Amino acid sequence: MSLESVRQFFAEHAPEIGIIEMPESTATVEMAARAHGVTPGQIAKTLSLKVKNEVVLIVTRGDARLDNRKLKAALGLKPAC
Repeated sequence: MSLESVRQFFAEHAPEIGIIEMPESTATVEMAARAHGVTPGQIAKTLSLKVKNEVVLIVTRGDARLDNRKLKAALGLKPAC
């Protein structure tokens, strides 16, 4: 997904939401936290998992780790990343 397609989507569907562009990379939780001047726990990260034929998105704090046993219990089987 390109930045331009994101701009277009928000312009059409949620014009009140602004896009913040940073001069430095925010590709990792650590980089994003540094760029925004916050701790990694204040960054939200989204994980995309495939469970059978469905995609599940999990949004969690940046410094959280997934517990595979709990994830398997919640989803019914082990997801593929």
